Amino acid sequence: RVRDAPVTAAELAEARTEIVADMLMSRETPEGRAFELGSSLTSTGDPRWGDRLLAAVQRVTAADVQRVARRYLADTTRVSIRYLDQAQRTGEAAPDPSARPTEVALGRSFPPATRAPLQPAPEAERQAPPEPGPRRAASPPTFAERRLANGMRVVVARSTELPLASAHLVFGGGTAADPAARPGTASMMANLADNGAAGLTAPEIAARVESLGAQIGANAGLDSTQAFVVAPAANIEAAGRLLSQIVRQPAFAQEELERERRRALDRLRVSMRDPAFVVQRVGERAAYGDAPYGAPTGGTPASLAALTRDEIAAYHGNWWRPDNATLVITGGLSADEGFALAQRLFGDWAAPAAPMPALPANRAGDAPAPRVIVVDNPDLDQAAVAVVMRGVARSDPDYYPLVLANSALGGSSTSRLFQEVRVRRALSYGANSSLPAFRDEGLLAAQAQTRNDAVPEVAQVMLAEIRRLAAEPLTEDVLQKRRTLLLGQFGRQVETTAGLGDFLAGLAVQGLPMSEFTRYVPTLEAVTPAHVGASVAAEIDPAHASIVIVGRARDFIEPLRAQYPNVEVIPLSELNLGSASLRAR
Repeated sequence: RVRDAPVTAAELAEARTEIVADMLMSRETPEGRAFELGSSLTSTGDPRWGDRLLAAVQRVTAADVQRVARRYLADTTRVSIRYLDQAQRTGEAAPDPSARPTEVALGRSFPPATRAPLQPAPEAERQAPPEPGPRRAASPPTFAERRLANGMRVVVARSTELPLASAHLVFGGGTAADPAARPGTASMMANLADNGAAGLTAPEIAARVESLGAQIGANAGLDSTQAFVVAPAANIEAAGRLLSQIVRQPAFAQEELERERRRALDRLRVSMRDPAFVVQRVGERAAYGDAPYGAPTGGTPASLAALTRDEIAAYHGNWWRPDNATLVITGGLSADEGFALAQRLFGDWAAPAAPMPALPANRAGDAPAPRVIVVDNPDLDQAAVAVVMRGVARSDPDYYPLVLANSALGGSSTSRLFQEVRVRRALSYGANSSLPAFRDEGLLAAQAQTRNDAVPEVAQVMLAEIRRLAAEPLTEDVLQKRRTLLLGQFGRQVETTAGLGDFLAGLAVQGLPMSEFTRYVPTLEAVTPAHVGASVAAEIDPAHASIVIVGRARDFIEPLRAQYPNVEVIPLSELNLGSASLRAR
């Protein structure tokens, strides 16, 4: 069809907008700009080729598209590959009479090169890369904040001169607000939000988003649900109107619910074969018990099967309301432009008269007694091992020292876990640890995958390395390296419009002021080895850790039981993530 008939004006405009938006977003980061410059140089010899390409894209006509399609999408250049599994193979496939020999088709179809390929200069003649220069002071975005009359908090952060903008709308609640018998409600609601709204179907929404060169979506976390949009600044209002419709008038059509239910159940069935997924979910139950943070965020087969449209709509009505929302606008808009946009998009959204439901006072609950849990899956040739314990809330003063401690423990390939488990003992391809930021008490988790017979050794190494955090404080040299790594990761996150919006939305979720953004770097830099040691001693006690293993129990259960007589063995077929007991009732 592309060869035989001209594309429509709408199709051409959509393609042009998407190409321009993608190129603008790629230029947000130093890495993206360097890649474009390098690609332009190696492909054309002209570092300004990207700018020329953008200008040329604007001049392409429907006739140009058809002309090029006829030349390069010819049948004689086609290579078709058919894949059949062994059960479908009945003998040698009959030749396709319309096909041409591959050598002839490829050899005769493409025009000869118009110039010789670029060659790199000899090594001795190349320009040496520059030495690292002096550290440059960061230029943080300018923040401004207001509240709309309906209670919505609006934060605007101008962060770039590129014509891009993003809007993150974050609502308190999250999966921790799921009804006790319906884990997965918030996730299902977020997944359905852009599958039809305000009289538009899911395909119609997708088509409008694409025509604007935008990205749009919604997701659910423990403490919040979010809806977001990223678009060229010229299209942010039109894309924002779609966001407003999705947030305020989702259809939750029954047929979309059934489709998403099938997808969710399929995802869950596949995930339950993955030991890394199972060990994480079981570890959360071990750390939080029956508290909201312990519930499976994606639901269980029983809760997903029973979830109704009315329950999803009730969750939406309870939590997606302007007086429970923070709108974070980042990118190339000024404060006045951002506030005016917020008013136009959401100013007429009236807050419900009914008060919001109350969240649990402590979504993490009281820490349960530590457990040693084995989920027995006889089909696994490789086991997953995790050691989990309670961490701290994001607002806790010990958070920054513990972030550095976690980085040293398992934050990279030079961390203690990776070096001990993989490099020195060759027991795994990798071992890591995490300390996610939650509004209430968080989780420190170390995890690795290994041979089934090596499970007891890996579990002991993980516990030993956690003990080392207190026994062997970090040196200033090690601390500086971990600090440099974390500051680089932070910089790469917030250098994009969408990444900055996501970070600031997280601050809103965690009840922190936007000034925490400017505190992040100096606070990390001020942490000393003594601070890390004191925080580890106060908050990280391996005696309170739970050990979770998912693997083929017969290969390791006896030596493990010798170490931990109270080990619980739960067959995978009897595992129930919907209960703190983890057993089917």
